[in-house]
Formats: sequence, structure tokens, C-alpha cells
Amino acid sequence: RAIRHASASACSLLAGLTDGDLLRGNRASAVQEIFEVTDIIDAALDLLKPLADEKDIRITLHHEDGLKATGDAQMIEAVMRNLIGNAIKFTLHGGTITVAARQTGDEVTVQVTDDGVGMTPDQTEAGMSGRKIMSLRGTEGERGSGTGLALCHKLLTENNGRLKLLSTSGHGTEASIMLPSGDRGQSSAGT
Repeated sequence: RAIRHASASACSLLAGLTDGDLLRGNRASAVQEIFEVTDIIDAALDLLKPLADEKDIRITLHHEDGLKATGDAQMIEAVMRNLIGNAIKFTLHGGTITVAARQTGDEVTVQVTDDGVGMTPDQTEAGMSGRKIMSLRGTEGERGSGTGLALCHKLLTENNGRLKLLSTSGHGTEASIMLPSGDRGQSSAGT
């Protein structure tokens, strides 16, 4: 148990440092490329799985094969880490999280849905508008900065994307990101 806790803490610290650099602008502007959406989701899940395991949270993934989006892959991975990390932080021990990705017209939608504690209407509105939310502790005392959703909003805006939050206090949250599709007759990046 101590090793799992140390691993989870290290993962959380690493993700926070990387995302903090992006929020402070310690990175050049967005590099638009076509990327596999499942690669981004898998990278975020690989990093955050120890945190979910620590709370016995089951994460399921549903996606269409070969789904591609356009944007800065590193920035979108930071968004995914934040949304999945929030879902883990605010889901009770033994809860569930679902990550679903699908093509919706000329956009790709990725949804992170949890059965956690949810958000108030004020928190939901602040998150979608890019304002900082008062930092709250997670269901097991996990710390946060209150800037995560503001970071997501900023990074998605830089990538022609959008954030949508549906939440009810006490009943969980559905966080969705919409990105331009990478399937517009273009070849994948690097080819």
C-alpha cells in the first residue's frame, strides 16, 4: 500500500509540474498536427492509473477505432490528464469513470464521466468560462490548485476546441472536449 501511495503521489506531482509549465506559458504556441485520439487518452490513463488504483476506481474506455483530431497533442494530453485527474480526485473510493471518444460531424468529442461528488452550478459555469475555481479537496483529501479547468479552457481555445461541463452536486460530472476532426481528407502528421 505504501508503494502504491508513493507511486500515485509521484504521478500526481509529475502531471502537475508539466501542466503548470503550460499554464505559465513556458511553451511555444500550439503546434497543430493530426493525432490519434486514443494515443492521447492512453498516455493520460497510463500516468493516472496508480491514482485510480489507490481509490479502487474502475475506469472504462469506449472509442471508435482510428479516431483522429487536429491540435497540439501535448496540450490536449494535458487537458485529458486534468479532466481524468479531476474525475479521480472527486470520485469516491470504489467509484467508476468512463472515458468515451467519438466522431461528431466535423469534430471529435471526448467525454470523461464520473459518479463522483459533482460541482455546483457556479463551479460549472466558472470552469466552462476559464475562470479559476476555489480549490477544493478531493474525496480523500487530495489537494488541488483550482486552476486546472482554467488551464483546460486556455489550451482548448488555443487549439480551436471547446469545453462543456454538465454536473449536479452529489451526482457526478460529465466533462466533454470538442476538437476539430483530423479526418478531413488530410494525411496524418509526418507523412
